[in-house]
Amino acid sequence: DVFAPRLSWIFNTQMDFFEEIAKYRALRRLWAHVMRDRFGARDPRSMMLRTHTQTAGSALTLQQPENNIVRAAVQALAAVLGGVQSMALSCFDEAIAIPTQHAQTLAVRTQQMLQNEFGITDVADPMGGSWHVEQLTDRLEREARELIGQIDDMGGAVTAIETGFYQRVIADEAYERERRVASGEDVVVGVNAFVDDTAVLPERFD
Repeated sequence: DVFAPRLSWIFNTQMDFFEEIAKYRALRRLWAHVMRDRFGARDPRSMMLRTHTQTAGSALTLQQPENNIVRAAVQALAAVLGGVQSMALSCFDEAIAIPTQHAQTLAVRTQQMLQNEFGITDVADPMGGSWHVEQLTDRLEREARELIGQIDDMGGAVTAIETGFYQRVIADEAYERERRVASGEDVVVGVNAFVDDTAVLPERFD
């Protein structure tokens, strides 16, 4: 309780809209339980998940890069509905080069619109009670607890790193994602579907 209220996290928001909302809901619930039940916290501030998120740079595409504006906006909407306290949007031209000022400004404006124009922040946990989101939240929390238990059985996080467990899990998931995209199982607009062969990539977006 002396230091836990000052802890904060950084997460990454991916493409599955409802799963991302559920992820942040599950994280808040899991954090509260871990702090209270595992570490004996009593201060309510210790059980509050403080989190920043970045929209997924890995979801950006070199092809039809303006599509990335929509990707980042929808990811950001999911993060807001999931209850994050702060965020940053990946710029739409990051797949090409270092972001331009124009792209960075657009990313900031997207956040400002989500905060001020649509009434999204007027309600806490607006997706609470949705059957789909609630069952996703329960599933993600359950799977996270199982993974934590698996890591505990190994001897903890340090052992999991030293044995390459984390690295294998991340590499396997990255490979599986690329396989699904290459096979067309996962649709990526402008990459493996709805491709515009006549499109020419602009050099800059100034």
